[in-house]
Amino acid sequence: ALNYRIGGKDPTGWHIFSLIVHGLSALLVFGIAYRLFSGKWLPSTTAALIWAAHPLLNEAVTYQAARSSLLAGLFAPAAVYFHLSVKDNKARVVSAAAFTAMGLASKETAAVIPVLLLLADIPDRRNIKSRRPAYLSALGVFAAYVIYRMTVLEVPTFHISTPVRSVYSNLLTESAIIPAYAGKFLWPAGVSIEWN
Repeated sequence: ALNYRIGGKDPTGWHIFSLIVHGLSALLVFGIAYRLFSGKWLPSTTAALIWAAHPLLNEAVTYQAARSSLLAGLFAPAAVYFHLSVKDNKARVVSAAAFTAMGLASKETAAVIPVLLLLADIPDRRNIKSRRPAYLSALGVFAAYVIYRMTVLEVPTFHISTPVRSVYSNLLTESAIIPAYAGKFLWPAGVSIEWN
């Protein structure tokens, strides 16, 4: 809405906003990697550059209808970055809850934030017990989101409809798609907007 109010239908402002958000995401990925790799610049810069420039990640930046993915891709690394950076436990709990809420308000894929927080603490397992309130705050926001969807929005969040394909067919598809995406990640030749 703010983009439209400032620039109307001119796509320039929309693309500038997308580039700024994506750039901030890349900086957050650098910060996360810097902490996880004990202040080493090379792996941190590599992680940020892959996040910023990899062809598989460009759709959220260039395709304006994917703004929700772009914002979720900002709030998820922000949650992890602040989780690793903030020394005060109360601030960590608040930031975990706030970024989870903003991520879920952007796109449901942000539901992975509680898991990402836990995974970020695995290299230094001593932190896991003391940071449990942050995990629980992110999980609490997720639970509130699910309840909101089911009651207020009346969206059947866990509704299982008649499947289009059998479980066996889905497993066969997934077993082919995951290696294909891994291959495209390692060698992104031939990636186009239709590759999704």
